[in-house]
Amino acid sequence: MSPTTRRRSAEPTLDDALAVPGTAFGELPDASGPVPDEPAWMRDAPSTGEDPAPVADPATTTAAATARAATRTDRAAQIVRALNPEQARAVETTDGPLLILAGAGSGKTRVLAHRIAYLVGVRDVPPWRILAVTFTNRAAAELRERIISLVGEGGRDVQAGTFHALCARVLRQDGEAIGVDRRFVIYDTDDQQSLMKQILREEDMPLTGEFRPSAVLGAISRAKNEMLDAAFLAENATTHRERIIARLAGRYQERLRKSRALDFDDLLLEAVRLFDEAPDVLARYQERWRYLHVDEYQDTNRAQYLWIRALAARYGNLAVVGDDDQSIYSWRGADLRNILDFEADWPKTAVVKLEQNYRSTQLILDAAHAVVSRNEARKDKKLWTDNAGGARIQRFEAYNEEEEAEWIARQVEGLAGGRGSALTRKADDEDERFRTRDVAIMYRMNAQSRAIEEAFLRYGIRYQLVGGTRFYSRREVKDA
Repeated sequence: MSPTTRRRSAEPTLDDALAVPGTAFGELPDASGPVPDEPAWMRDAPSTGEDPAPVADPATTTAAATARAATRTDRAAQIVRALNPEQARAVETTDGPLLILAGAGSGKTRVLAHRIAYLVGVRDVPPWRILAVTFTNRAAAELRERIISLVGEGGRDVQAGTFHALCARVLRQDGEAIGVDRRFVIYDTDDQQSLMKQILREEDMPLTGEFRPSAVLGAISRAKNEMLDAAFLAENATTHRERIIARLAGRYQERLRKSRALDFDDLLLEAVRLFDEAPDVLARYQERWRYLHVDEYQDTNRAQYLWIRALAARYGNLAVVGDDDQSIYSWRGADLRNILDFEADWPKTAVVKLEQNYRSTQLILDAAHAVVSRNEARKDKKLWTDNAGGARIQRFEAYNEEEEAEWIARQVEGLAGGRGSALTRKADDEDERFRTRDVAIMYRMNAQSRAIEEAFLRYGIRYQLVGGTRFYSRREVKDA
């Protein structure tokens, strides 16, 4: 089954490096070491497109066949026993394109692991025929461990990894077909910044302002994620800024080539180009990975979309899991149309909605639905839960950020001191007392932390900033 081709605009995107260098299959390989031997999953698999012929044995009688069928039935029952009806339907729908709309807290990782276990244990699909793509090494490791817990050590042969890790492995194995040196090194963010600074200095350009390294690299990344190279940028540049970006992109790519290096975006771009320009290579991987799974599909960009579409084009056994309501990475290249248009891309798609939530209360789910249901472009779904309890949601409208921060600090102080606050009605119960580490403060931008940090300092509340630098430790504040 082949996907339907659709026209897509070259909307700017911005991708960042997600994979962390390592040695496991779900991680990026060490680029500085020797060229790896052919991996076991390629070496031990049959060289043709067919599965190995079964070895003849006496168990070919009707009784034996009946026994095998009964065993499969028992396995199927065991695999889906702990699943709700919709989860079980997602697991048992094994052939053809499948869109699993998995709301927050609906058990999507559980479904993915059980679906793969069902393919192996019930449908007798060889584990190495199955591919699962995740967005982080941690997610890949967790999925792999769950699969092993369900099907045993044979589950290790299921290929689970990030887009970047998988593309890196494919390029090391077959990239020479398009001129990619299989001994390439991978430039991380620091390497990219260092290289761009060097190029800007050679161009006598300042390292601040419009063409600072991060801005130029961001523009190059947006282009790469839309499958646009430096030559295309140069040919289509219409402004002074676009012409400079195109020139810098060309120099940047040439320096990467001379250093026998790829950046993270190149891993995807070159892997797509490999499948496009080397059909024999593509055919081999299509035969190898006949059952494809993609997690967090709402966060895929154009390059990732094209790579998966090419892999799945022959057999069409593509199961994607995602939730358009949770798409928050458009700033780094995620294209929401990938999940919204999945049914148009893949005719005869089966759609399963995982709407039972195991994480929140119904009050929280109803409040979230009241907001997200107003989105103009979304797949219809409404989460529900058996947990009808929970504290009511409180809303406080402040005059400014200082008043808001003061209110937050008072609530946290009340919680930690056991006096209660708007967040709880049970502070007098010893078992319901909170510590400051039980509290999370979320904001949209790092700049919003300043007022909250100042309020916490006034109240003597200890805090830890996640994913950022404390306001008064930031370089621009120290330099002021």
